[in-house]
Amino acid sequence: MIKNNFPLQIIILFFITFLLAIYLLSYYFTTEVLISVFLGSLISIVNVFIGYALIVYSIDKPNKVFFKAVLGGMVLRMFFIGIILVCLIKILSINIYGLVISLFFYYFLFLIMEVMFLNRRLLNKNAK
Repeated sequence: MIKNNFPLQIIILFFITFLLAIYLLSYYFTTEVLISVFLGSLISIVNVFIGYALIVYSIDKPNKVFFKAVLGGMVLRMFFIGIILVCLIKILSINIYGLVISLFFYYFLFLIMEVMFLNRRLLNKNAK
């Protein structure tokens, strides 16, 4: 069940790592840092679900549409992440270190999961 359900995998991985991180960070850092860690992880989880939707949408389309959706979507998602980062740091004065470190940690963790999902879907598509 979990093996074929990418959103469930992401949610489980997110909750395990997030709860562990919050448990460890709550002893050493302030609430402000914990909020910035939460926001960074939230941005990453929204990012991965948008990527998932783009993959599902484009997997059975022609190669041109597939590459536009997946690679173009990746560029647009990175652009919007940059805009959100600047807004959170400049306008809301969110703790930079907690935000950026958690964002990059979850971004790369979810990117690995997204590539594995994409690879599995492409293998299944080619097997048919």
